[in-house]
Amino acid sequence: MRDEQYRLLFYCQDSAGLGHVRRAVTLAAHLLDAFAPAEALILTRSTASSGLFALPAGCDLVKLPTLARVGRDEHGEMRTLAGSEDVRYQRLRATVIREVAREFEPHLLLVDNEPLGLQNELLPALTHLHNECPRARMVFGLRDIRGADAHVRRKWAAGGVYAALERFYHRFLVYGEREIYDIAAAYALPPAVGEKVTYCGYIVPSPASLPPDAVRAELGVPPDVPVIAVVAGSGADGYMVMRAYLEALPAIQAGARVHSVVVTGPLMGDDERGLLHEASSGGLPITVRTTYDTYALLRVARVVVCRGGYNSVAEALALAHYPLIIPRETRSGEQALRATLFQQCGWCAVLRENELDSERLASRVLDLLRRPLPAQPPAPFASGQALDRVETALRPLLLEHGDV
Repeated sequence: MRDEQYRLLFYCQDSAGLGHVRRAVTLAAHLLDAFAPAEALILTRSTASSGLFALPAGCDLVKLPTLARVGRDEHGEMRTLAGSEDVRYQRLRATVIREVAREFEPHLLLVDNEPLGLQNELLPALTHLHNECPRARMVFGLRDIRGADAHVRRKWAAGGVYAALERFYHRFLVYGEREIYDIAAAYALPPAVGEKVTYCGYIVPSPASLPPDAVRAELGVPPDVPVIAVVAGSGADGYMVMRAYLEALPAIQAGARVHSVVVTGPLMGDDERGLLHEASSGGLPITVRTTYDTYALLRVARVVVCRGGYNSVAEALALAHYPLIIPRETRSGEQALRATLFQQCGWCAVLRENELDSERLASRVLDLLRRPLPAQPPAPFASGQALDRVETALRPLLLEHGDV
């Protein structure tokens, strides 16, 4: 291995979302500073990540080639339709990842969410590093909840994930808290894998660059008008929520003087986004944006309406909000389970998709406008805490490279 500085390689497969890339960028920024001098590469399929994230100095993003469409599968769920793509692209990605790993010679490979990569595209690189670069340390990072217990156990058993976690990975980081959801128990991790697990808390970005006054000025919102932020991450599954909100807006506006900011997300379909823009042109105080610095937006918001994705919810809670979560209903059950657990902790309100209509939504939003905001964030969401715990977990691995 070359020994000038630490080399950090991230893999996050994002295709129908942006959360994994965003988490990788947040982690890279912290780790590049903590382990300086260092450099980092982020491998991703994401077609929407380029230009949306300010990469830290010493970090670049490697876009993996893909022609797979993002759409609804046979179960009606929004996801990457891998079957719509020529199999040669799967082989090409696997080759690119392996060659990047071979040439970059990472001291650390940090893999997000998919231990073998989508369609096992990470396996050749894992095998190469395991066999040819024994000093490379491989770490798997997982958000607080991958899905309901039975769903994940079946998927991991059928896909060889348990064996991969035992064979290839030196650490297993959970970006959540054991007291809220015990990954090791829920997913029946073998003892050899369970002893690698470290719970790090919830990853949230560093403070936003735009101060609250600048956000209000940029959006044209007077200082004394409460802001309602309606966000749905990448937007791939956000149309249902935003359409319902626009239908509820007249009743909300009749009950309170507010300004609504709806961020559709870059992966919402053009037709759906056009319908939202059309519906929002009725003269009510509302701003519709495709993208925005949502962390900066949430800092000025009085009420947050969001899906149940990891980043949206964690950011709202980290900024001491009591958000209204409308979880996406999927076979994995991830967002519904997170929303249920957080509601049980007293951190949020929840409205299910089958309850979503303009009357209920308006009533919940008006209730939240009257509800006092929490005095401080819940302890697991304290700023910087999780990043420090990730650093602490990784430091012994990197210090094994005594010649760097």
